[in-house]
Amino acid sequence: MSGNPYVLMTTYKNIPHVSILAPTLVVSPQIGIWNPEITIGLIKQWIKRTEYFTGNFEKPIWAFEISNNFKTANGWLAVIDFNCQTKGNSQNTYFYKNVYDLSLNVSKSLCKDKVNIKFSVDDILNHNNDASTLYCPNVKLSESNRYYGRCATVTIRYTLNRQESKYKGTGAGSGEMNRL
Repeated sequence: MSGNPYVLMTTYKNIPHVSILAPTLVVSPQIGIWNPEITIGLIKQWIKRTEYFTGNFEKPIWAFEISNNFKTANGWLAVIDFNCQTKGNSQNTYFYKNVYDLSLNVSKSLCKDKVNIKFSVDDILNHNNDASTLYCPNVKLSESNRYYGRCATVTIRYTLNRQESKYKGTGAGSGEMNRL
């Protein structure tokens, strides 16, 4: 439909050069029955303006995640996960909404680990939604997504014919390791 100003076709185009910094820090201490895993990350890009990019696309995106694992001596495991991603740029897109998610699950193994029961609640805050604007030549495409991921799940898993490991740890391959 060439010549029709109301028809737009977008395709991917390679950018000659983009510098991206993406450091991540993960800390995972063990404090009694609590094992938190804390992750902080950053995506920062430096993109040169071209005929395809007329704006500034250098606002960094921060990502935070904390996974709280609680494991008791009697076999209960509880996990509380929270993650968040801030507003910012990725390539020629600006994400203009902070996205965050909170989930919880509790599980217990029974009958010598043959049966596992798990209860999960996902997207407790009901805020795992995103919104972005894609910048293209002569046009901006905006999108707002609302995901309905809030749910509760009960899972019962039964393991049939579980085999114990036949490997007895006799040092198989130690001769090769010594040779190398």
